[in-house]
Amino acid sequence: MLGSGAIPAFIQLLGLLFVVPESPRWLFTKSLLDSASGEQCRGQAISILQRIRGDDANIEDEIREIEASIQQESQTGWRELLSPAVRPALLVGVALQVRASICCRLCLA
Repeated sequence: MLGSGAIPAFIQLLGLLFVVPESPRWLFTKSLLDSASGEQCRGQAISILQRIRGDDANIEDEIREIEASIQQESQTGWRELLSPAVRPALLVGVALQVRASICCRLCLA
């Protein structure tokens, strides 16, 4: 009974490995990080975008948006989590997780 949840998870894993293609955004990120296979990844990303949006769609704007967002995200880091604007939400999230962990342990004991 305990291992019966592994069967649907295994089926989903097989589907993700062999059916779902890589996302164009992931391929663009990989092409920027790895210069050796960069052009190949970029070409795959463009072909996937054309397949998703259709052959007659103009995907150049979407490609520029993806590359701009990747560049912007590469300039940010973990320090933003401690900025004054984000700090209250971070503290609430951590407090809720600690509370849930403590309550679960008390219920199981």
